[in-house]
Amino acid sequence: MITTKDKVFIHIPRTGGSTLKQALRQENKAVWDPFPPVLDLATCNGCRPYYFWEDSKPAQRKTPYSIVRCPYERAASMYGYLTTNFYMQQFVVGSTFKEVMMDGLTGVGHQWLVTSTQSEILFSLLGKEVQVYHYEDGLSDFYALFGVNPKERVNASPFDYTMLDQEALDVIHLLFLEDFESFGYTQVNTVKDLIEMKAENGT
Repeated sequence: MITTKDKVFIHIPRTGGSTLKQALRQENKAVWDPFPPVLDLATCNGCRPYYFWEDSKPAQRKTPYSIVRCPYERAASMYGYLTTNFYMQQFVVGSTFKEVMMDGLTGVGHQWLVTSTQSEILFSLLGKEVQVYHYEDGLSDFYALFGVNPKERVNASPFDYTMLDQEALDVIHLLFLEDFESFGYTQVNTVKDLIEMKAENGT
């Protein structure tokens, strides 16, 4: 989580939040960014969400905002990040997409990074009053809301829908069904359908 004078940004991993956080820091507009994790308030089904706060009352008086991302794209981006990041790749080497997503990163304190849904992160503590922007719609309006104009993406990871197979789609449907329903994303039956949908949407 990061706060400014009048806003709270809830950072969901792999949704572009690191870009906003860096831009706010560079322009000295960030008031507070509790990282590394120091928080006890949130359990969030066993995850360790560093984006929540120890004393929630001051932050809850501000307007909460967040970015959500298509579950297919977020999962593929997550897998791409875990398999290419210098630190994280040691925990997933030799593992399939299904193994990583179903087992998380058990034993290294990062399993929440993989298995937490966007819905539980946002709604388990905040209710449904958070103002949500969709990654796929472009984030220029969102960045403008915070008064920044990022020049580069931070922590971008390589991903391609062709890295997904039918088994991967089934895993995504199982783990992130709530995200499809909560944020209006369309489910597809095959990887071919997914690639065609992406092409039609121009994303």
